[in-house]
Amino acid sequence: MTTSHLRATGPPKEPTPETPTPTPPHRFRRGPLADVAALLSYFGLTVWITAGLWLRPGSGVRENEADQAFFEWMLAHGARVVSRGDYPFWSDRMNVPDGLNIMANTSVLGVSVPLAPVTLLCGPRIAFNVFLTLALLATATTWYLVLSRHLVRHRGAAWVGALFCAYAPAMVSHANGHPNIVGQFMVPLIVWRVLRLREPGRWPRNGLLLGLLIVWQGLINLEILLMTAVGLGVVLAVVVARRPELRYAAGTFLAGLGLAAGVALILLGYPLYVQLFGPQSYSGLPRSIRAYGADLASYVTFPGQSLAGDRSTAARLAQNASEQNAYLGWPLVVLVVALVWWLRRSAVVLGLAAAGLLFAVMSLGPRIHWRGRDTGIPSVWAVLEDVPLLDSAVPTRWALAIVPIIGLLLALGCARAAELARGHPAAADPVARVSDARVSDARVNDARVNDARVNDARVNDAHVPGHDRTGVRFATGTVLVMALLPITPLPVPVERLPPTPAFVTAGTWRQYVAGGRSLVALPLPASTYPDPLRWSAETGLDLPLARGYFLGPDTRPGRPEGRVALFSAPPTPTSRFFDAIARTGTVPRVDQRRRTEALTDLRSWRAGVVVLAPQRRADALRAGMVALTGIEPTLTGGVWIWDVRPLLTT
Repeated sequence: MTTSHLRATGPPKEPTPETPTPTPPHRFRRGPLADVAALLSYFGLTVWITAGLWLRPGSGVRENEADQAFFEWMLAHGARVVSRGDYPFWSDRMNVPDGLNIMANTSVLGVSVPLAPVTLLCGPRIAFNVFLTLALLATATTWYLVLSRHLVRHRGAAWVGALFCAYAPAMVSHANGHPNIVGQFMVPLIVWRVLRLREPGRWPRNGLLLGLLIVWQGLINLEILLMTAVGLGVVLAVVVARRPELRYAAGTFLAGLGLAAGVALILLGYPLYVQLFGPQSYSGLPRSIRAYGADLASYVTFPGQSLAGDRSTAARLAQNASEQNAYLGWPLVVLVVALVWWLRRSAVVLGLAAAGLLFAVMSLGPRIHWRGRDTGIPSVWAVLEDVPLLDSAVPTRWALAIVPIIGLLLALGCARAAELARGHPAAADPVARVSDARVSDARVNDARVNDARVNDARVNDAHVPGHDRTGVRFATGTVLVMALLPITPLPVPVERLPPTPAFVTAGTWRQYVAGGRSLVALPLPASTYPDPLRWSAETGLDLPLARGYFLGPDTRPGRPEGRVALFSAPPTPTSRFFDAIARTGTVPRVDQRRRTEALTDLRSWRAGVVVLAPQRRADALRAGMVALTGIEPTLTGGVWIWDVRPLLTT
């Protein structure tokens, strides 16, 4: 974080022998060419990671089909908001008749609405590919621009930092179906605007801009916004504690921050009210999900989707392929520790280290695990997991917040090494280190001074006469290759998705759902069977579904955890019946009680038609439905259908 944003401003001081005049920034030399090269490299890496989705039409993310289907549905919802004026924060197109609280799920309205033209013209699956691709590329681009323009003077250092921020193992892991988490392009902009809050006389403008950025991020992913706020708070607290002269700007900073909070509260207040208190809201995640912590050994393990990684080894230490949040590999861990030690006199580096350590501890969950074994040792999360708001966070994801911290440390370290290679006077002159405070004031007017050169943090580099420029650069490059090459990402694995049945694409279903009825798929849609969400998305959500895959409240009476979230609607006798068949291939015994329960459930879902698409154990599922209803299905549009309207009107 740039010195110019953290240091006290005041009248410029004349340079003295003890306060050498800084050399002009080098970023304007061959700047446009370097920028183009950086952005092209990010584009190439993004294409490499997402190539399977583009080169194999009809394919989807192999490791996380359910979340891809969910986000295709959400993209269709955003398009519907734009094209038909639907209410953005709740929908009745899934989980008929109770509906779906869009805000209590991952709404991604901040992306689905701008991408509405793509969704309407090309369909939700292409829109999902665009979302994921742009999420990676935009995150790399905004980090590079903020780093190179405001945080470090050296473009190569900015390139390295942004490269890690966008393509770190955790980000690539979440590219398996979580574009809302990969899309962190607002985070560097928020960081930048927070640092600008201290500018005298500009707090209204800066506060307004920050507030708008907060709102946008809140409509993409609130979890990332929370992590960003906590991280910035820790870093700024450490910096101000270490540099008390910065407190003079507290009034301006707090005024801008208050305005930003006010803007965010005004614009996000109603959506957050719907999320917390509206229909289908819930009070936190179930305790089983809040126990999802990062295995301590995963921090030194290479990620499965990387050059040096082993998928089976990595899978044993994570909940699934999309949640490998803490995988860094031991070389990078060693490098990060070394960088913190090397730059330890920088208040910003210490703040980053403190935030990173906090996030690492929080990510471990209620109890520490080592190589898959529960050690029984409680972690900080055991105290925090029941705190409101935090009870909706998955603890392992706090490791995600370490990604930009490491990216900043890499950028600061590379910029510092570049200074040493150039033989920068302030980097090698012991007098410059002794007169650190005066050097800081002399550099106040340079609005783009880089904290990697942090003058408030002259490191313990003993002056070595005649720095070997080539040697320093070679050593820097070697260390980076050793730490980063093993975690070079591999493409997102894909597989062909089941085609949408002609019954759906031809619109045959419409005659069965008129009058507010729904389509009931067998088995009932859930994380294990998300295909009906794709069908609905491809119809622009005209196709209403019974149940679904989403976060909704557990409304069953007498539950010890209360109204916590479930990853679908509360189970019913009929949903359990078909889930058991899909899982085992065996039809449970059907008696009159089961038939009565089935009719009750079909009525509660306002069923118009029951549909069975080709799939594993389809014969058993068909037999189960016949046993429950006594109705033989008809093969229509590539699926078996039961017209249950006459059955439910008698």
